[in-house]
Amino acid sequence: APCAPKRQTPRSQCRHILFPCPAGSQLEAGDLKGVSANLSSGWVGEFERATSVLDASDAEKAKAVAIFDSISSLRDIASKGDLRGSKQQYVALVAALNEWAISTGLAKDLRGL
Repeated sequence: APCAPKRQTPRSQCRHILFPCPAGSQLEAGDLKGVSANLSSGWVGEFERATSVLDASDAEKAKAVAIFDSISSLRDIASKGDLRGSKQQYVALVAALNEWAISTGLAKDLRGL
């Protein structure tokens, strides 16, 4: 499970909520039930709350929506047992996270994780 955030700034809170998120390793291992369970856990709501504080512009808000749509899609595809589709959706999720992180200036804080 992702690490539990402490009382921090929204910027550092996003970093601690997201990492380590085991979804990528679970996909590599073919553990689709684990992926689905992980993406159904409380860290998603915590991350959503943290992003709402960081998202200042309409463009950033739209990118955050894309992240949560991707999370929902990945969870649904994984719960159906589609490994290939889950991997493809995981790539889309990572791309959405990257775009959002760049637009909020958080990307430099996440490098190297």
